Amino acid sequence: MYKLTYEKRVWIIKQHLKGVMTSRIAFAQNITARTVQKLVAVYEEYGWDGLVDHKTGRSETVLNAKAADMIIDIRKKFGYGACRIEELLKKQGFGISHRQIEKLLIRCDLVLPNIKKQKSRRWVRYELPNPNDLWHTDWSFDPFTNQ
Repeated sequence: MYKLTYEKRVWIIKQHLKGVMTSRIAFAQNITARTVQKLVAVYEEYGWDGLVDHKTGRSETVLNAKAADMIIDIRKKFGYGACRIEELLKKQGFGISHRQIEKLLIRCDLVLPNIKKQKSRRWVRYELPNPNDLWHTDWSFDPFTNQ
């Protein structure tokens, strides 16, 4: 997918403000006219701040400082893992998932990170540049000699 940089988005808006046709702007940037219209709508709603790059995806959950201190104290005092700490906190009336507890413990170097819970590796497709360069055939039977 083609991604516009901040500078290109600003250029598009400046061209729009000058009165240049949407189709010409789209042609110049090799994008659709609808994309230009969407950028203009974002600019009209949020101003120049709406054109700034932002981190995509779900935002990170931030734990309360007191809750973080409580989790760290429990870990240092009893040596419990994330699931056991979660159970303890549930009994006290706190609803913090064990994954958030584990992330905090990893950040504080109280636990070694679990390799299985790291981000998945990107899938790579291994393919020859020209697929017909390599052929595989079955030579177990020769129809000419019937052997």
